[in-house]
Amino acid sequence: MKNQENKKYLSNNEIAYFINKGYRIKRIISNIKGKLFTVIIVIFMLWINFVGLFHTYTKHRSELKLSWDVAPLCWYRSIEICWHKDYSGLNWEKQLSSDSAALIGLLELSLKYDYSKTLEYFEAVDSVAKRISKYPKDKKSDLKNISVLYVSYYVSRFKDNGEWLRKYAYYGDKEQIYSIESSRIENELNKYKIKGMNDWIDKWKKLEVTAIRDMSIDMMKSYKTREELISNYNDMIEVRKNMLESDESILKAIISRIFD
Repeated sequence: MKNQENKKYLSNNEIAYFINKGYRIKRIISNIKGKLFTVIIVIFMLWINFVGLFHTYTKHRSELKLSWDVAPLCWYRSIEICWHKDYSGLNWEKQLSSDSAALIGLLELSLKYDYSKTLEYFEAVDSVAKRISKYPKDKKSDLKNISVLYVSYYVSRFKDNGEWLRKYAYYGDKEQIYSIESSRIENELNKYKIKGMNDWIDKWKKLEVTAIRDMSIDMMKSYKTREELISNYNDMIEVRKNMLESDESILKAIISRIFD
């Protein structure tokens, strides 16, 4: 009976045995965990390098050598694949023509107070900006260049009309002026082969001819003699200079809002 009561408790040797065995199991599990973690890290690194290089090769081929040499770029491409939008099947010529028309339309509206100060206008600007922000870098660059060229063309034509104003004030010359700079910018715009660009420029020229004719009539009504017109010419030029600076500032601000 006494022996049975003693058996209810483990001996010191038995306790030591189980403790030792527990430590051994713990070490084994710890070793397995360590090796498993190492295996997972190795597999993960192989995976992100393979996926990064594969994605770079298929979608960003110009960066392939850089991705091979710069590991972080390769790793980024392995993650960027999750949100990358593939435009491989898109007709970029048609898309750029459409986007260019939208951009020029927004830039023109920005100079019209009734439109450019409304919430709807800025919502339209931000909507176009959001869509363009997802484009490949070279396409975004093309659209920004087109927008900048439009502003340059607007400024150049404004100055051309200022020169016409000077010639009309002094010599009564009503012939439209088209400077070398305006021609150069027009040629730059045409290099993008945007559908409808020539029609848009021609329409602008025709509108300017009408505007010049109407301005000449209005000026002669305002000033009875050419001497009066010449004496007020400097004031008119100063007004136009301030107007151009304001317009150019607004146009550049819209471009910055869209692309920066």
